Amino acid sequence: MQKNLHLYTIDSIIIIVNDKFKNYLERGIVAENKQTDANKRWQEKNREHTRYLRNRSTARSFIKKQATHDDIAELEALIADRKKLISG
Repeated sequence: MQKNLHLYTIDSIIIIVNDKFKNYLERGIVAENKQTDANKRWQEKNREHTRYLRNRSTARSFIKKQATHDDIAELEALIADRKKLISG
């Protein structure tokens, strides 16, 4: 009995699968590619909001993981200035 083997390259990794796993693999790859494409389209359409979310995430991460007392004091002053500016 001869089995059909299929060769795939994913992220520089070579995978050899039989017919049974070929179907599982292709369904997973197609679903992943569709989601990745959808994400890219959304990010292209919403560049400003994507930038806002990325910057907010970076700021929160810095405050939670790396900020010193001096950093926090400086940030508090900047936040107070920003509040005055946006509240009129």
